[in-house]
Amino acid sequence: FVYRARLPFRAEAFNRLFARPLPGVIRAKGFCWIDDCPRDASLLSISGNIMRRKILGQWWIDRIERGECERSDVPDLIEAHWEEPQGDRRQELVFIGTELEEEKLRKDLDGCLADHYWGV
Repeated sequence: FVYRARLPFRAEAFNRLFARPLPGVIRAKGFCWIDDCPRDASLLSISGNIMRRKILGQWWIDRIERGECERSDVPDLIEAHWEEPQGDRRQELVFIGTELEEEKLRKDLDGCLADHYWGV
């Protein structure tokens, strides 16, 4: 299943959730937005018991707000996912597994989200 959200994860809750095995999850991968580094687009990758999170770069919206580029510079693939006021900031994680407890995992992920979007 694919998990999508337009609020940042609270770093402490996110780290707590992913510090333990996720029942049924064999693989997961995707973009995440974490409140302790809100300008950084992170890539989450889970394979078996190994979880990695690395910074891919900065969200396009942050680059635009700093004057480093224009909205017209945003690639079509990114533009297709653009939503105001967050721009391209988002959670988009794909989970693959067997006997996944999708409803519980979605609830756990939702519980990691910040209560609101405060701007960056």
